[in-house]
Amino acid sequence: MNKIKTATYARTATKDEDCINWQTREMEAFVLDDPKLELVSMFHDNGKSGRNTNRPGFKRMMDACRAGKIKRIVTPSLSVLTRNSMDMVAILTEVAKCGVSILFTKQGIDTAEESGRQLLVDCMIHAEIDAKLAAAEAKAPMEAPSADEVAE
Repeated sequence: MNKIKTATYARTATKDEDCINWQTREMEAFVLDDPKLELVSMFHDNGKSGRNTNRPGFKRMMDACRAGKIKRIVTPSLSVLTRNSMDMVAILTEVAKCGVSILFTKQGIDTAEESGRQLLVDCMIHAEIDAKLAAAEAKAPMEAPSADEVAE
């Protein structure tokens, strides 16, 4: 049986060695425990924001996808890969063109399955709406109730 060439990806926004090491070990163990997967690469970015894709480990991982060196990415969470829904759509489109699937272990979302792809799109739509609502709330001035409103 041919095993699926798999890479792991870990990221933290802070330079927390314990956190990045934990993520890396967890993803490595996950891949090694699955007899269908072959661990060929491990990528990570420590102290890098997920708000953009300008991360060296991420770029190397995407280069490996384009070069056909990997066919599966295992990562802990949606937010580890990116915190930007437009970037997520671009990443998913590009990896799909390369024949690569992504498994988000925390959410149990697997883009190798149609249901996983649809769930991911739904999650990203809700995340974008939540982000816009939070931004609007943060910009809205906090108004104290008037004396009439307090009296009611």
